Amino acid sequence: MLNEVFFKIEPVMFISEEIKKLNRCITLSRLYSSTWFAYVLLAMNVLELGIWPVMLELAGSPSNLLSYMILVFGLGTAASFISLLLTGDIKKIKWLLVSRKTVLYLSLAGLLNYALASLFMTFGTLLLEPDISILVNRSWVLLMVPFIPVVLKEKVSRAQVISLIIGFIALYFALTGGTMIRVNYSELPYILIVLLGALSTAVSSLIIKAASVKLSAELFIFNTVSFVFFAVTYLLMKLLFGLNTVFVFNLKFLMSSLFVGLVTYFFGAYAYFYALNKLRISVVGTSLLSVPFITFAFSYLLIGEQLKPYFLVTAVILVLALVMQVIYSKGFAEVRIGLNGVKVYNIRSLLVDRGYDRSYRHVNGVNSSLLVVSNVKGSVNVEGKGCVLFDLDHVPSWLNANVLKEAVLKVKVEKWEKPLICIGDIKCIRQSLKRLINSE
Repeated sequence: MLNEVFFKIEPVMFISEEIKKLNRCITLSRLYSSTWFAYVLLAMNVLELGIWPVMLELAGSPSNLLSYMILVFGLGTAASFISLLLTGDIKKIKWLLVSRKTVLYLSLAGLLNYALASLFMTFGTLLLEPDISILVNRSWVLLMVPFIPVVLKEKVSRAQVISLIIGFIALYFALTGGTMIRVNYSELPYILIVLLGALSTAVSSLIIKAASVKLSAELFIFNTVSFVFFAVTYLLMKLLFGLNTVFVFNLKFLMSSLFVGLVTYFFGAYAYFYALNKLRISVVGTSLLSVPFITFAFSYLLIGEQLKPYFLVTAVILVLALVMQVIYSKGFAEVRIGLNGVKVYNIRSLLVDRGYDRSYRHVNGVNSSLLVVSNVKGSVNVEGKGCVLFDLDHVPSWLNANVLKEAVLKVKVEKWEKPLICIGDIKCIRQSLKRLINSE
């Protein structure tokens, strides 16, 4: 009798547990794909970057710079590798190594965004006045603007550019109080170094945003490439120039290395790249202008530094610039692909980190994921050598049709227009669309 009751209850209990697991997965998926979650992670990234200059002071003099970088990226590589093991994404690295183009692309992005940018920024911060170093470094948010239409093919509105400029001016007044910054000729080489770091950050951020590779794999490649770069640089300097850098492992040095390696280049980097995937790069850039304000706030709370009245005014101006940026950056970014009579939107963020990047050969590396609104009639289900095009009635089994339908609802589509999903190489997409339009 007991056995009969048990066997009747057990399937019900099993189904109940499975439903609970499914509901948890759905909740996490909605959380992970939501825009506000990207803003939360971006705020966390801004917070840790605000603490970064304080931690950098603990690293010591520039003579320890190479050893510091080796330890920082060694810790970052170890953390990202452990993350790959825990999430099971280690297989993704094996798949990436098969594609040389993707590996080279991500390695270049890692060198520019991690190794070179961090080297120039750290070197300049240690040798320049803080206000000069911060201003030159944060100029990357302005330097990236001319590259957005070239790398991302996205349209940049006048309001977005104006809000970026207002934010940068607010930062300038917060640092200087409106006075002119005096620069000695001896400081010009160091300013140029920091400027190169800013340009490196601008270009690499755009390259990374254009990539369609899971974040855990990206972080591992970025940290590994940077670690190898500094290790090889150290060995070459030692062999060619007799560099005699001693690894000084005092408590402050280790604390700084642990913070920058684990928090900045692992947790913080994940938050930054996640936000970069979900939000417009101009929104991310404007928000990062607030990093020095966080540093000032920590200095006031921890050290007791006096805050000037203009600091609060400029902080309000920066917040207004960010609000303006968010308002004019809602929805999907409109993209130019060189075809008349079509509206094209970038929906790559819907696919990145949802697992689709490893489910189909067209969704990987630097390929595009676009929503195209055109006058094409009839059913569309085209698969080329480097891309795939389909309408909502022919969504492949490896994609979630509801996700794509939600994307279409966010875009204004007239009754006579047809929404198409185009995934793959941008040249292949352009040629396939051209053939479809011409065949009408």
